[in-house]
Amino acid sequence: MEYLSKVSLDKKVYREYMIKISAVGTICLAGLILGIYSTAIKNYLFAVWYFVAFVLGLSYVIMRVNTVFPTYVATDGEKVYMSVWKNGVVPYTVPEKPGFLSDFIPERVKTDEILISDIDSLIIGSRKFLQRNLPEEEYPAILKRLDKDKHYDSMLKRMDFLYVRTADGENCFMSVTGFDIKELSALVEIIEKNCMGVTVKTNLPKLVRLRSKLNRA
Repeated sequence: MEYLSKVSLDKKVYREYMIKISAVGTICLAGLILGIYSTAIKNYLFAVWYFVAFVLGLSYVIMRVNTVFPTYVATDGEKVYMSVWKNGVVPYTVPEKPGFLSDFIPERVKTDEILISDIDSLIIGSRKFLQRNLPEEEYPAILKRLDKDKHYDSMLKRMDFLYVRTADGENCFMSVTGFDIKELSALVEIIEKNCMGVTVKTNLPKLVRLRSKLNRA
């Protein structure tokens, strides 16, 4: 599909992820080889540890690939397309009670489609910013759960979100942490041009500056 604007990870962030994926992938492969070798020489204890390291490393690689490639937000001028992890927050499964192993289970990806003409407002910023600008009943249930869990607290403080409110109540949100802010600004501009009266709220400093420059031009 041809988009007028598509927003994904910033190139610098993308490169950092790819370096990590390559490094862990190499270690993961080494773990597999050493596991096979240890099995061959009947050193089963080391073989088990190497295979465990291989499985955990492989899970990490899958999740990071899941982070780099499938998530984005785009528009063709008529609709907004949000390709996002099913939980909207992280690329791994979020259980009812977080445990170490759950952080290594990759999350599935879904794609939401929203008619631009149905959009009432866009809220872009931190979880606290979402809380301040959304009615209690519209604040995402997954964030309500994670807000109460210290396991996720430091991570959530570093995250940014895009929340799309629609007139018919079918609201969508996703993490845009590490996304290219210039591309995000361009996408917001297209939405504003194609949806009269849409409200845009953000507390992302760079996005605020870009929008101020646009308004002055």
